[in-house]
Amino acid sequence: MTLSLMRRMVGDAGHIERLYWAVKTSYDTSIDSERLQWRRYIEHYGSQTRNLNQRKKGLSMGKAYGRSAEPHLAFARELGLLELPGTRVGGSNLSMGRWLVTSHAGRPFLILWEVEKRRPPKYLLLALMLRHDRSFLVPFMREMLKEGRGAAPRLVASIWDELWRVHKREMILAEPPIPQSLVKKDGQLKRTAKHHSDARLRFLLKPEGLNLETETLRRLVESFSGFEDSDLPPDHYFRIGYAFAGKYPAEMDQQEIVHHASYAYKSLRPLAAHVSALGAFNYINELSLPERATDWNHFLKVLRTNPFFSLHASLMRGDVLFTFKNLEEIM
Repeated sequence: MTLSLMRRMVGDAGHIERLYWAVKTSYDTSIDSERLQWRRYIEHYGSQTRNLNQRKKGLSMGKAYGRSAEPHLAFARELGLLELPGTRVGGSNLSMGRWLVTSHAGRPFLILWEVEKRRPPKYLLLALMLRHDRSFLVPFMREMLKEGRGAAPRLVASIWDELWRVHKREMILAEPPIPQSLVKKDGQLKRTAKHHSDARLRFLLKPEGLNLETETLRRLVESFSGFEDSDLPPDHYFRIGYAFAGKYPAEMDQQEIVHHASYAYKSLRPLAAHVSALGAFNYINELSLPERATDWNHFLKVLRTNPFFSLHASLMRGDVLFTFKNLEEIM
């Protein structure tokens, strides 16, 4: 079985514009310090929104840094938009090293928002949420549709207990440690239960999040029930398209995929010659939905069998890097 659970959830998370600024600030800054990255976010986001009164007393970072950055940077990390490099500057000091924008999710997220759509890439964001949280998210959505939003913190605590029962080994080995229960000895819910429910409700249902309608949520539950404890299905963008539009998108043929892969390559290509295949896959589906989509297995097959492409191993499990054998033909 596969556990997919987003653990570092703070109650203020789920606000998509603030999520964007967390990723954007991480992309723009070259400061090798997580501590200063928090402060840069506060300064950057405040200057963009004229909301400079963002600071709160920091529990671990000190008064000068505050914690208003934490919910959104943590949420970006949980979604896979940011990652910590293998070697942190400063060794084991937790304040050293900065979170970097990922090639498979963070870079497509920024380019889709800033260049392509001028708005949040909703299909990509939902795909990332399902990729990293489906063990929790699917039963949470299912039960919330039955009992309403008011029951959300209690549902969180119940699902948490079930995850401990089903995925005990993974929960025990998780680092940092995962609390065994979200219920106090006196029967009251811990504040963590409200954090987990508030962040997900904001991301899924509120105007500052994806603002999903109830019927969209129902179709999501219908489409992803059964995948809570298994890998994300390769056709997950088809299922997401169905949830939003009420019908499945048409499948791209090989020629379309080659054309779109070329466009994605030119858009996503960094200084290196290779691009994340998963990043291109996310990019293509975001731009093609809700009318058309491709699944991961078909996309990979085209990359592997078409003579235009050259593939290389990736450091990220489940991903590959690709380039074009003759770059001059597409540049």
